[in-house]
Amino acid sequence: MYWGGLQAKCEAAGMRISTSKSKAMVLDRKRVACPLRVGGEVLPQVEEFKYLGVLFTSEGKMERRKGK
Repeated sequence: MYWGGLQAKCEAAGMRISTSKSKAMVLDRKRVACPLRVGGEVLPQVEEFKYLGVLFTSEGKMERRKGK
């Protein structure tokens, strides 16, 4: 999948998608490979992602973690 449209809209607004700081996650109950490209680079696909102290998983679960 290519994010060319999103990338063009971001650039038109003066923003840039940082491929070194971005990751991709597919929400599905089973593992699904879905390579996302931004600017010709494939974003790494992860199974879980922590955001503001909440752990999101590719299975659609979320849990609040204390500490780290």
